[in-house]
Amino acid sequence: MVELLPRFVRQRDAPAYLGMDRNRFDDEVRPFVTEMPIGVRGIAYDRQELDAWADDYIAKRGRPGRAPLAGLALTTSPEPPPPRRAPKREPGRKESKPAEPGRKMTSTEKLLAL
Repeated sequence: MVELLPRFVRQRDAPAYLGMDRNRFDDEVRPFVTEMPIGVRGIAYDRQELDAWADDYIAKRGRPGRAPLAGLALTTSPEPPPPRRAPKREPGRKESKPAEPGRKMTSTEKLLAL
């Protein structure tokens, strides 16, 4: 099923669409995009204008990511996680007993068995 994005973004949703709070939106974005009335009191913005503002913001203020450290090669796959160690036994804590054959383990026993 194809999900369609609405062309107009309501005023209450526009700051979240750009990942900012309402005050920053009102100061930095709202003066540069067209407001469209919806109904008696509603206001909306064109999603494509918001995207264009974001593209312009990135072009002016964006910066490239950090360069890798000299001598280190970039890998295409992440390193495997370190092997899991058995948890240390706390002093005074009893060892959990394995479940008896034919008896289901409780959820606590299952967690402790990990």
